[in-house]
Amino acid sequence: MDVGILRLPNEVLIQVFEVDPGNPGVFSISTLCRRLHYLALPIYLTAHGIPDPQTLLSQDLILPATQFHLLQPLRTALFIRSLKHISCSFPFRQVFFPSPRESRLYEFFHQVRRLTGFLANLERVDEVTLEFQVHYWFIAMDRSVAFENLNAWDATISPLLDVVLEKGCTALNVYGGIVVVEDFQLKHPPPRARGSILPPVVPLKQLSFLSAIGRQITGVFGIGQKAEVEGKTPLGLRTFNIHSSILLLAPCYGWTMATLRASSNLISLSIVCDKNIPDRDGDDILSNIHAPRLQYFFMDLKCRVTAPALERFFARHPHTSASESSFGTQVRLPPGMRSGTS
Repeated sequence: MDVGILRLPNEVLIQVFEVDPGNPGVFSISTLCRRLHYLALPIYLTAHGIPDPQTLLSQDLILPATQFHLLQPLRTALFIRSLKHISCSFPFRQVFFPSPRESRLYEFFHQVRRLTGFLANLERVDEVTLEFQVHYWFIAMDRSVAFENLNAWDATISPLLDVVLEKGCTALNVYGGIVVVEDFQLKHPPPRARGSILPPVVPLKQLSFLSAIGRQITGVFGIGQKAEVEGKTPLGLRTFNIHSSILLLAPCYGWTMATLRASSNLISLSIVCDKNIPDRDGDDILSNIHAPRLQYFFMDLKCRVTAPALERFFARHPHTSASESSFGTQVRLPPGMRSGTS
C-alpha cells in the first residue's frame, strides 16, 4: 500500500472518496487499514442506499436482490454491530434442473450464505424478515440425487436460521418459497448430510442446538411424538410468522418444530401455507407449540387437525381459545370445534 494516502488529513480523504462514492474502488480502499475503513466504507454504503450506521438501531435495513452485492462490504463493516430489522428478498425462480450445482441455484445458495456470514458478525438482530421467491420443483429419478438436493438446501438454509436465533431475534418472519424434490420427502427424512456440497462463504460455528435437536428427532416429521420442550434456555422469540412451505416440509421441518418447542416466550404465532403438507402434521405442529403467554394464533394449512390435539393445545395456552384463535377454512376442524374464520 502506498502510505502517501495516509499522510492526507481525514477531511481531504473524505472529499476524495465523495467524488465517486459508489465506485467499487472506494470499498477496496476501505479494506487497506482501520483508518481508511472507518472513512471510506460508510461513504460507499451510503452511496448504495444503506442507512447511516448510527440509525440502523432504529431503522430497517432492506436488501432487495439488486443489492445483494453489498453483503460482502456489510460483512466487513466494523461499525455495524446491531440491527433493529433486516429484510431480504431472494428472487431465485426455477421449475426444473438436474442438480444443486446448477449455476443459478448455486448463486442463490451463495447469496444465502453471504447473508449468514453478515449476520454471524453482528452482536444482535431484533427482527428478521426473509422472503423466498423460490419455486423449486425437481422430481428426481434417483433417490441419491434427491437426497443430494435436500441436503444442499439443509446445509444452506438451516445455518442462516440458526444464526438468526443466536443473535437474539425477537421477531422472525419467513415468507414464500416451495421446495419439493419428490413425494417421499413428505414421508421420510433425508439421511444425515455427509458434508456440504457447496463450500461455506465464511467459517461458521457448529450448528446450534436447534439443528442438532432437529436431526435427532425420530423422523423429520416427528410422527407419533409427544414432544416436550427441550431443557434449554428459552429462545427470545416473541413473534414468529411461518408463511413458507420451506419451513413446513423436509428438510427444514425438524428445525421449525425444534424452534417452536424452544420458544416458550411467544406472544404471536402465525402459520400459513397454501401448499399441501401431510395430514398428520396438523396435530404434530400443535403438539410442538408450548408458549403459555401466547395471545395471537393463526393457522391456515391444507391439513387435518383432530379434536384431541386442539384440546391439548388450548389447555397449554390459557390466554387463547377456539373463538379467539383463527383457523383457516382449509383446515378440516373436528365437529363442534368453532373456527375463528368464516
